[in-house]
Amino acid sequence: MDGDYDESIRQVEQLIDASLHQSHADMSATEIALKKVFDDSVTDKAISLEDNFFEIGISSLTLVEISLKIDDAWPGKVDIDDIFTYQTMTELARFIDGKS
Repeated sequence: MDGDYDESIRQVEQLIDASLHQSHADMSATEIALKKVFDDSVTDKAISLEDNFFEIGISSLTLVEISLKIDDAWPGKVDIDDIFTYQTMTELARFIDGKS
C-alpha cells in the first residue's frame, strides 16, 4: 500500500508547483507587479494569482501594508476597500487595468 499513492501524490505536487509558479508569459504586467508586491509582503506562504486573500489567511494588517505598496505603484487607483472587494490578484489586476 505504500506505493499505491506515489503516482497520485506526484501528480498533485506537479499541479501545485505549476499553479504556484505560473509562467510570466501567462500573466499581465499588472499581475506580475502585484505578485511581486504580495510575495514580498507575505513571506510565510506561497500565493497564486487566484488565491483569495482572506481564505489563505493574509492578515488585515498585512493587507494594509500591501495597499500602501500598491498605492506606490499605482497612485490613487486602489483604496484599501478595493482589496476587500477584489480578493484575488487576478481580480485586483483587472480592476487596476480598468482604471488606467
